[in-house]
Amino acid sequence: MKNVLTLMLGLALSTASFALPTHPSTEPEASSLQAMMYVTKAQKVQIAIGQNSNRAVVELRDARGRVLDQQVVSARQKAVKLSYDVSSLADGTYSVTIKAGKETVTKTFTIAVPSERTIEIS
Repeated sequence: MKNVLTLMLGLALSTASFALPTHPSTEPEASSLQAMMYVTKAQKVQIAIGQNSNRAVVELRDARGRVLDQQVVSARQKAVKLSYDVSSLADGTYSVTIKAGKETVTKTFTIAVPSERTIEIS
């Protein structure tokens, strides 16, 4: 049976901009975390992280919250592309969490084999 990979939804996160408040003590911090997640035809989940002012920790977790993989991205790196080969993972829901400074971004994806193997990012 030939495995077919379907990309259901791409993830694109970008920085936010804020107007300057009149009181410096309440000034919101601009987001510096830039990340993009997508699925390749080779059944890999790719995560691209743009230059970041903070060290980033990327974790792949299963539905029970167990950490399957953890990678650290240095703040000095201009841009990083991480790849997870998910072809051997069982059907189920998984999440990728990126933590950088005070910012945390979590995105989930589902692997299912109805008649063909699919990966859905939500």
